[in-house]
Amino acid sequence: MTIAQKKKQNNHKNRLGQIAAGVAGAAAIAGVAVAATVILKDEKNRKKINKALTDVKDQAIDYVDTFKTESNDIKKTLKTKDIKKIIEKNKKGGEGDGIN
Repeated sequence: MTIAQKKKQNNHKNRLGQIAAGVAGAAAIAGVAVAATVILKDEKNRKKINKALTDVKDQAIDYVDTFKTESNDIKKTLKTKDIKKIIEKNKKGGEGDGIN
């Protein structure tokens, strides 16, 4: 078998692998869709899922608010002069926080 024939055969195998992976992915997605449809048929399950998603959303909002508050507190605490010291210290590769 020549090198050109081997390359052609390898390309063919790669394409078959890609097609097989695509078909397997589509089958998995279809399975998830069917399972979700079955689960969501029941009113109780829909309410549970809605409550869980609402809880996750509320937690995410709380985390964002906390992060904003904490970052504003840090900004107020550190002065620009102190930040410049920290940056210079880090550029030099020194240890510590750079505030002395």
